[in-house]
Amino acid sequence: MIGKAEDVGSFPEAGLLPTSLTFLRFGGFPNMQSLDKNGLERLTALEQLEIYDSPKLRFMPEDGLPASLSVMRIYNCPLLKKKWQRKRGKEWRKIAHVPNIYIDNDMLQGLREY
Repeated sequence: MIGKAEDVGSFPEAGLLPTSLTFLRFGGFPNMQSLDKNGLERLTALEQLEIYDSPKLRFMPEDGLPASLSVMRIYNCPLLKKKWQRKRGKEWRKIAHVPNIYIDNDMLQGLREY
């Protein structure tokens, strides 16, 4: 990926990441609004996802996140925090299968501590 963090509207780009990736942490994209379905759907081994400092992030991929995901941590993404507060709606259904979800260190959903 070449360019400035301010130019990123969606992440990750298709084919950018190896399919064997088990942990993904990214952030600092002030204008990113969505996660790219094509960049995430091939990550069939992904177990942990951390996203931080992306204040305009509001959309998950239409087909949701990889089924292999067991932990998701979100920090400083206020639009997602607001959407997921009540655990309902279209965006919540896209992540409800993830056993452990944390936003700004608050557990929204958890089966076991990581």
